[in-house]
Amino acid sequence: MLVIIIVVVIVILLGFMGGLIYSNINKDASNAESGIKESVEIELPSTISESIISTQQITSLLQRLGASSLHNPLFSKDTPKIEIETEDASFYSEIVKGSIITKKGSISNEDIRIVTTNEEIINALESDNTLEYIKSSVIEGKTSIEQVASTYTLYSKGYLSLYKSVTGQSIFDVF
Repeated sequence: MLVIIIVVVIVILLGFMGGLIYSNINKDASNAESGIKESVEIELPSTISESIISTQQITSLLQRLGASSLHNPLFSKDTPKIEIETEDASFYSEIVKGSIITKKGSISNEDIRIVTTNEEIINALESDNTLEYIKSSVIEGKTSIEQVASTYTLYSKGYLSLYKSVTGQSIFDVF
């Protein structure tokens, strides 16, 4: 009897998760059809050496990587949190209902940590294909993505597709 109850609960949860994924896909398709843009246009500095990375640049980078699709786990208020470290600054972003909120500083309960340089951020933002640029940067070791939260937490917040698109690997293969 207990086994049947567990199976029913799992089926219900999987159905609910499928509905969430389906609604996000439809929202993205509807935004694309109606021409809604979610990215923020920012002015990039003329040279990398004079650049100081801003919160707007971090937000733009995360939007281009698809972080706005991250979400809270079912029945939880625990929002996705990403920390980004460069050679001279730290930032953290929290994804709340599809909006990326970025602030300067560190956070103690991040899910993942991205370590890179100002130059890699600027180059990624100037690139025609930000996702491919970051993917190459990760492969070449110029950018690293560190798991902080458990694999289950990352899975429940939707990091699977984001991680695979950035690294080309499944999160389960690496962590």
